Amino acid sequence: MRDSATSSTDACILKVVVGSHAHGLAGPESDKDYRSVFVLPTAELFRVGFKYQGTRMMKEEADETSWEIGHFLQLALQGHPLVLETLVAPVVTMDDWGAELRQLFPRLWSAQAAHESFLNYCDNQRKKMLEKKDGRPAKYAAAYVRVLFNLCELLERGTFSIRISETPV
Repeated sequence: MRDSATSSTDACILKVVVGSHAHGLAGPESDKDYRSVFVLPTAELFRVGFKYQGTRMMKEEADETSWEIGHFLQLALQGHPLVLETLVAPVVTMDDWGAELRQLFPRLWSAQAAHESFLNYCDNQRKKMLEKKDGRPAKYAAAYVRVLFNLCELLERGTFSIRISETPV
């Protein structure tokens, strides 16, 4: 299994759809957004001149953010909302390691870390909304409300909804 945000030697263990298509808010002009987790071959880590890159972003016909597994787990333990969302989003491709990674979801976050990280993310979205960044304040307002709602769900139920169109928000 290979995908666009990983090199030909990296193994993609999980790829999910996120953004408006996952949230049930996609319109005719909506682009596709993906997130993925990859594993670097051990030999690559010891290659002369190797430069570690924990996060990779690709913007072609679809936007994709990809994390190396170690970096991904570190961010998950810090309660990073986009990383935690990756563990519950609709799957595009997944191998056995990706399935095991998704099963770790309940053990990867703490209420304190998620609370702090989600609120920091929301504060960032609020700033972008008020600054009218990229001329898309509605996008940042929606992300602000969605992530606040996700935090409430996570703290109350231990998981959260991806399809925001099906929530009472």
